[in-house]
This record gives sequence, structure tokens and C-alpha cells, in this order.
Amino acid sequence: GESGFDVIAITDHLFDTESDKSLEIHGEGKSIKDIEAYFRKIEEVSTWADKHYDLLVISGLEICNLGRDFHILGLDLKEPVSPNQDAETVIKAIHRQGGLAVASHPHLKLSFFLQADHTSIKRHPLHLWKFRERYADKIDAWEIANRDDLFEAVGLERFPFVASSDFHERHHLTSWKSIIFSEKEKESIKRAILERKVAIFFFNDRKMHEPLPIPPIKERATPEDKEMDATVEATVLIVDDERDLVEMLAYNLGERGYRVVKAYDGFEAWQKIESERPDLLILDLMMPNLDGWELCKMIRRSQNRATREMGILMLTARAMPEDRVYGLEIGADDYLSKPFSLNELILRAAKLIQNRLSSR
Repeated sequence: GESGFDVIAITDHLFDTESDKSLEIHGEGKSIKDIEAYFRKIEEVSTWADKHYDLLVISGLEICNLGRDFHILGLDLKEPVSPNQDAETVIKAIHRQGGLAVASHPHLKLSFFLQADHTSIKRHPLHLWKFRERYADKIDAWEIANRDDLFEAVGLERFPFVASSDFHERHHLTSWKSIIFSEKEKESIKRAILERKVAIFFFNDRKMHEPLPIPPIKERATPEDKEMDATVEATVLIVDDERDLVEMLAYNLGERGYRVVKAYDGFEAWQKIESERPDLLILDLMMPNLDGWELCKMIRRSQNRATREMGILMLTARAMPEDRVYGLEIGADDYLSKPFSLNELILRAAKLIQNRLSSR
């Protein structure tokens, strides 16, 4: 409310009781104990939030079944939904109340890999994503972002989406959020989500903003590692709307001796190209405003020779052979699909820079 938001959906965890791990979570107090008291408290908070901040509160649940491997957000619920049943039955129970069923963090988070969080990678619920064709006409929306993580795969599948955030502390406000084009009224909001009248943006609560954690790079002792170090100062422009990915790449390339410039969409990248004259562009494809395909074409058609001849390494989740071929046809020098090996990316970048400098 203090930050000017219009709506918040409260969806605390309700875990199943079908597995030992679920019972352990109940024992740790990480699952709702008194469901009736939970809904009463949300109603109480709703009245208070409306009075003090004109903030609309939508009640819901994050319904979790560890054995069946799913987390489903039920939005605008008035009564509990048992997690001790299969996903399709849970979705039907949500719909019977007039609620929306949202696939919660359907894909693996990039932050898991950046933080080497192997436990979360192993435990992450992937049932809905693995069987997404089965659920495509049942799920009302798919979570496309959570905190700093973007699930590009959801956008590539052209699913209806909404941005969410595990919000436990004030600094979690700094995260991806949804803009919903509707009246500030529950039925209107639900209808807008179903009609895909949703956009996402990154909200930065600057007062509490903390820099993203960046894992340290390993000691470079092998010949292969040394090949990745810059032999002369070269400028690399990284363009991606995933800010945590940009920061991770910038850190590691900077440690190798490169001068790094960052941009987060195609228009900003074009401005940086004109002002910084980079030797290499590491380019994402799926970006707002001006995408990577069009930016690549603009570069290769530039009247400036240095711009026209800069190295371009496409780094994208689009892994189909036809995407790779098209990227190379329009002017990319190399193409690397996500997920990727960091060492492989840095080695490819070094080779492209060497080729560019030797051709001057």
C-alpha cells in the first residue's frame, strides 16, 4: 500500500498430508494450520487495507502436493480446497468457487542455478509444465515471473500469464509485477486475466533495494580457462531483459578482463552501440520494444562500418533448428541456446573477439 499498489492477492501455502516430506513441512509450520482462521484474517486485513491504502485484497491459496509434484494458486477463493487430490480435481474445485487457477512457478528458476541451489532444482514442482498440453485449456494463467526470475518458456508457448512474487519481506517488493488492464474490482480483474489483458514490469523499491547476489567464479588454472581471458581490452555489450542474467555475465566477463556495457532492451542497446562501439554483442532475442531479431538486422544494415562488422552472439531460449538457422542468416556470428554453459559462452565470446580484432 505504501508503494502505491492497487491490488494484492494473498495466497499462503496449503500442503498435502500424503507424504513424509509434506508432513515435515506441516511440522515446521510452513503450511496453513487453521484454514477458517486464515480466511477470517484475510477478510479483516482486507477491510484495513481498503481503509488505509485503498488497496484491494484478493484471498486465495497456494495449493501444494509434493507427491503429485504441483503448486497451483487459487485466486479469489472463499473456502478451502483440499491439496490431497490430483491437479485436475484441484483446478475444478477452484473453478467451482469462481476462482482462477494459476500454475505457480511452472519452470525452473535461473536463480537456482546462479546460487547453485541444487536442493531447489531437485524439489521444484514440474508436473504442470511437463504435461502442459494436457493443462493448456484448464489452467487460467501461468506464472511468467517470480521475484527476479523470468520464465521465458511461458511466453514462448504463448500461454496466458501473470507475474507473481513470493513476498515475505519488504525487499521482495523489488521484483516482477503485473499490470492488469481492468477496473479495480475482483470480477473485472479475473476477466482481464482470462482475456490476456496483462503486461509485466520490474518494480524497484529503491529504498530497500539490494544488489543481486553474484556467485564467485572459479579459479582459472586450466589452459581452457586461460583461453577465455581477454588478451587485449575489448568491449562487450550484453543485451537481455533478464537483469540477473546480465549481472552474472557482466561479472564473469569483467573478471576475464573485458570492458562490459549493459542494456535491457533493444532500443537501449542501439543507443549503447552508437555511443560505446562494442566489439561484441551478446544478444537475447525475446525482448520488449525492439527484439533481438530486428536489432541484429539493424546492425548489419548500418552505414557505420564498425557497427556493421561487430561480432554478434545470440543467446536465447529459442532452441529450434529453424531459429538457429534464421539467426545465422540475418547476421549472427554464433548462436547459443539457454540453458548454457558459462565457460562455453565465454570461450565463444573470446573467439569472436579475436576474429574481429585480427580482421581490423
